[in-house]
Amino acid sequence: SDIDANPSNDDTFTTGSVSDVTAPQITSAPSVTSITKNSAQIQWNTDEPGNSMVYYGMVNRTWSADPAYDGTDTTFTDNAASWTVDAFKNKKINPSTAQKEIYTIKSNTATTIVVSGDITGIAATGDGFTIYESVESDAGSVYSHSVMLTGLAQTTQYHFTVASTDAVGNGPDKDDLDNNPSGDDVFTTTDALDGAAPVISNITVESKTDTTAVITWETDEPCNSVVQYGANEMLWGSYDSTRSNAQLVTSHSVTLTGLTQETQYHFKVGSTDAHSNGPDNNSNSTNPSSDHSFTTVAAPDQTAPQITSAITVTSITQNSAVVQWQTNELSNSLVQYDTSSQTWGNYSFSENDGTMVTSHSVTLTGLSSNTVYYVRVGSVDAYGNGPDPSGEVQFTTTAADDFTDPTITSAITVTSITHNSALIQWQTDELSNSMVHYGADSAAWGSYDSTRSDAEMVTDHSVVLTGLTADSLYHFRVGSTDAFGNGPVTSDDNTFTTTDAPDEAAPQITSAITVTSITQNSAVIQWQTDEPGNSMVEYDTTGQTWGNYASSENDAEMVTDHSVMLTGLTSNTEYHFRVGSTDAVGNGPDTSAIDNNPSNDNSFTTGGASDEIAPQVTSAITVTSITQNTAVVQWKTDEQGNSTVYYGTEAGDWAGVSDDIRVLEFQAAGYSDCVPGDVGDTVTGATPADTGIMLSYDNAQRKWWVQLTGGVFTSGDTVTTDTNSNGGTTTGTIGMGTSLNASGGPGWTVNDFVNKQVNPDISLKNLYTIKANTADKIVVEGDITGTADLGDDFAVYDSIASNAGMVTDHSVNLTGLSADTLYYLQVSSTDVHGNGPDKSLTDNNPSAYDTFTTVGLPDATAPQITSATSVTSITKNTAVVGWDTDEPGNGVVYYGTVNRTWSADPTYDGTDTTFTDNAASWTVDAFKNKKVNPSTVQKEIYTIKSNTATTIVVAGNLLGIALTNDEFTIYESVESDAGMATTHRVTLTGLTADTDYYFQVCSTDSYGNGPDTDNADNNPSIWNTFKTATTSDSAAPVISGITVASLSNSTAIITWQTDEPGNSVLQYGTSSAGWGSFTSVESNADMVTFHSVSLTGLSSTTQYHFMVGSTDAFGNGPDLNSNATNPSSDDTFTTTGVPDETAPVISGITVASVDDHTATITWTTDEPGSSVVQYGLQSAGSKTWGNYAFSETGPGNVVSHSVTLTGLTASTAYYFR
Repeated sequence: SDIDANPSNDDTFTTGSVSDVTAPQITSAPSVTSITKNSAQIQWNTDEPGNSMVYYGMVNRTWSADPAYDGTDTTFTDNAASWTVDAFKNKKINPSTAQKEIYTIKSNTATTIVVSGDITGIAATGDGFTIYESVESDAGSVYSHSVMLTGLAQTTQYHFTVASTDAVGNGPDKDDLDNNPSGDDVFTTTDALDGAAPVISNITVESKTDTTAVITWETDEPCNSVVQYGANEMLWGSYDSTRSNAQLVTSHSVTLTGLTQETQYHFKVGSTDAHSNGPDNNSNSTNPSSDHSFTTVAAPDQTAPQITSAITVTSITQNSAVVQWQTNELSNSLVQYDTSSQTWGNYSFSENDGTMVTSHSVTLTGLSSNTVYYVRVGSVDAYGNGPDPSGEVQFTTTAADDFTDPTITSAITVTSITHNSALIQWQTDELSNSMVHYGADSAAWGSYDSTRSDAEMVTDHSVVLTGLTADSLYHFRVGSTDAFGNGPVTSDDNTFTTTDAPDEAAPQITSAITVTSITQNSAVIQWQTDEPGNSMVEYDTTGQTWGNYASSENDAEMVTDHSVMLTGLTSNTEYHFRVGSTDAVGNGPDTSAIDNNPSNDNSFTTGGASDEIAPQVTSAITVTSITQNTAVVQWKTDEQGNSTVYYGTEAGDWAGVSDDIRVLEFQAAGYSDCVPGDVGDTVTGATPADTGIMLSYDNAQRKWWVQLTGGVFTSGDTVTTDTNSNGGTTTGTIGMGTSLNASGGPGWTVNDFVNKQVNPDISLKNLYTIKANTADKIVVEGDITGTADLGDDFAVYDSIASNAGMVTDHSVNLTGLSADTLYYLQVSSTDVHGNGPDKSLTDNNPSAYDTFTTVGLPDATAPQITSATSVTSITKNTAVVGWDTDEPGNGVVYYGTVNRTWSADPTYDGTDTTFTDNAASWTVDAFKNKKVNPSTVQKEIYTIKSNTATTIVVAGNLLGIALTNDEFTIYESVESDAGMATTHRVTLTGLTADTDYYFQVCSTDSYGNGPDTDNADNNPSIWNTFKTATTSDSAAPVISGITVASLSNSTAIITWQTDEPGNSVLQYGTSSAGWGSFTSVESNADMVTFHSVSLTGLSSTTQYHFMVGSTDAFGNGPDLNSNATNPSSDDTFTTTGVPDETAPVISGITVASVDDHTATITWTTDEPGSSVVQYGLQSAGSKTWGNYAFSETGPGNVVSHSVTLTGLTASTAYYFR
């Protein structure tokens, strides 16, 4: 083919030059510009980039270069008259010869110095040494050089020479035979007189951030740098803020800090020279500058991406799996995984994808079959925020290759049957794909009219058939093939029948429309329909057609029993209304006008302003969000009211019916017995109708307190009680002229009632509500006749909680509760008219009492170690310590070469002990570091309260436990894992070979319970020991598990494992070869047991041969003490072809087979691809791909595409792509 881009057009390149050994050549004479009284600018050009150096002074000098060291050292002795050792020490020496060499100091004393280089015949030790006084340089590598000399003396002649060194070190110190360095030149500084301000040019704003900006400019002479800036343009000297730099320069740069993000700033710059000429003195049109402005950028994102979905693991095979999750912002994809539980950063393996996405998918390869893997994921955004790692999830890879067909293990079900679709489901005993062959007639597998399939490997299979014909019988078989190509296993022929055409009828109203619960401002409208639909009521004060009423109330819930409450109505007013319902497919009052949906116009009249009905509790009382000291109580009422909860630790019944209680005080004129009666006696007056109950009495005052139960008592009446305890009756006369009043007896008072905190008879705990009271009469709600002795103590519900807001959905928070305690409660609500539990007790307001129990106190027990401690993977300098606990906790190992016993902070008994430093036994620093164990059985660690250099005070009474001269010892080391787990694995590193170690383990749970809070159990563990491996090793690592993963057209990853840490070496080529003879090598020096080497730059569709090898820290490997596995045998892999990155080209789009509810879209492509149609009611001009309302998918991997759209609306225009 010669009509495309294969082969390419002709291209060119130029090879590099030979190794550069030539110093830059000075191609222009050095020039001196911008000379002032104390500064000058030196400029020159070179033929290649190099740095810039100017040596200068008031005396003519010649350049010096370091000689090549010939191995001979020369010793000079100080001669103060001519040169000094210090001159050499400062590396600024020039022996007075033509060569002018600089020597490198090797050693020196006060009077003798040894330098590198044989200077025999070059300079005598008595020669005078001279130097250029000063040097100025610029490290930038450039062709055009410019160096500013400052701090010069005015009206003074200066000598100077220039030089440059290139990037490979060629310069005046390497080649002294050319024009680098230059010859000696001179210039003279000006005098002090100067009356002109510097000229400012090239003002720029650079490096803007959210809080900073850099302002730069240039001047024609050295001067300082000043920037004045603020929110508005101002005159020089009037801006809000100023930043300056006093250094005298011609290239100016000032950084503004503390700025506000996304804010415009105005500024001017000014510069003043050494003679005070500037914006404030002898200013000019450029100094100060005109006003400029800039705007700061937005503040950078500093929040880590948040994981917003569950972490899923799919497409699991014997050696791979796909891990997926989502984040709330674009970020990369990080997966860490291992065969044991780990914390983030401690997993053995990881897989990353740098693409910034919100939907993350990472494929793990090279896994072991039939193995449990533990996984955490994380993401880092473009600003470097993150990761905020996920919790740990786990999955198990499948077993090794199998050759057995899947088995269908369940009945085949057909559900969700509609007029044009059906859902086929079945199960298999292993992961496999899902296929359904179907048609109008029974057929063998592969012979049905149509096929639907899903390539995902699952055991629960689900396939949706679409585009079916309504009211038609279909035959089908299902089949599944596993990931190894076994199958398909197929079912027998099955059948199902599609339903009739879709519902296009609005719900029918099947009942009379009723209006209930009419109040002065609300009413409830109710009706029924023959199918589920929403509930809509339109209403007004006059009759209207549907859609023209002034007000409406809707409920979106799909029901057949409809109930809508209208609120905010006007009292004593006639309202007209219609009701309607729309079903789930949109059929309703707006789509059909020939049936009874909407209803005819109806009416009702609201009640008058008077409302004497309390809110009704219409739901069960629920208690949720129960903790050890809080709970939330909720209920509903039929009208708005406040929310009140009475509660306590003993049961109580709300008030009952209303009765009068008259409490009368009788002053007896006389009585026949010494005892005036018993509490609870019936008191009879002048007539049998006059009755009461004895409440209490006072012998000394001859007073009775009686509750009136019938008739009237009058002063002077004779009253009689029941038979008293003395066997006779008690009689007396009401004192003439004594007032009847409501004073209470010893057991209770009217104030008890008035304060609404009374419950006669503790066993019943009746709570009474005051209805009215005067000086001699109190009326409460509740009949206590025969229920309580009125002299009993009165008890109350312990607590009350309430919300004043008027609502129908009530919620009250109870706080300050006791843990693990049974509570009793009742609820009530009072409406805006005052109707509530205190006004009407004939309904369900207040509620009956209910109960709940608070939760117990939090966990206070340390994790228990449930297994023996184990030590595995022992090498000469590492070991893994493991143990199990009965609840999640962290993992901590204390270890060292001396046996120690665990220490725990004792309970502080309030006594402090002062220790003084005793260097022979222990030190204050030991306590300060909190790593001390007094040498006693208790081995307590004490908490430092204060210390000086020699004295320390600790919390705890050590009397009898330790003497101050006891020796203090510690475990040398600690290693921990903060992750909460029940299976603990902690790796100890940096150990010494062939050494015995002692250790103890412990765990602390998320509540802080651990070895320092509970030392009475097996946490910490008892001490154990292990010994590290010896340093002697003459065996090469054993290699296993070689895999080739992540193959592409140009890359591959080779992984393997070894039984001990070793490096990673991979030799490869396009033909087989012995170890050491392959054409290419890739290696990694890290000592690991899991090895991974990435190959890049491979040729596509090419077979490669390779061998791997690993060498341990003792040099054992494929080249020394090799074994049968190390190096490995020759293996191969083949790279893939170059991926197709061109989308299919679409042509021939047609719309065919259009009827009232379906249409078929067809097209062709130049290569096989999927078939997708997106469509909707809006024009294509207003919809882009991915934003249409509907989508339909057809067969995949085809060039002739056909997709049938179903469920369309008749006579409707549809737009599609």
